[in-house]
Amino acid sequence: MEVLEDLLVKRVSAALLLTTVAISGIAGCSGPDASPEPTVSKSAPHPATPKPTATAVDKALSDRAHAAVSTLDTNDPAFVESGDDTVAQGVHNQSPLPAGKTYQVLIACAGTGSVEVVVADFKPHVQACDANPSSYRVTSKSKVLDFSIKGRPGASGAIAWQISNIKT
Repeated sequence: MEVLEDLLVKRVSAALLLTTVAISGIAGCSGPDASPEPTVSKSAPHPATPKPTATAVDKALSDRAHAAVSTLDTNDPAFVESGDDTVAQGVHNQSPLPAGKTYQVLIACAGTGSVEVVVADFKPHVQACDANPSSYRVTSKSKVLDFSIKGRPGASGAIAWQISNIKT
């Protein structure tokens, strides 16, 4: 019986020793000094959708504003002049034109917010930056047709304008 008991104690001791070694090995791999490092599967990165650059956005807004006011080809005899700028920059234009003639001034803003427009002797007008043009019929009293456009707080985008002759 003693031999049997001795054999049983040795087997239990061996089993406990193996269990302890196995647990220590597992616990050792998860500690701060664990080695080797786990491998991470690296797959090809997903291509990110590029964000439009500020220049591309500015050009798109400028194109929208121009489309709203470009009713005439530049070769049309009624066409006088046109221009554009950013809402942040604003516009102050003085066009040298013969006094006593009638003109149409189209102004559009594309972007966000609104702008304040003053054409010749008209009262200031608030215009949304929704790419819809405002039209002003002006009979020039002097040799300069004056208008200004400035962004209101929080506004951004592009402004375009066009002046054309109106036959009376």
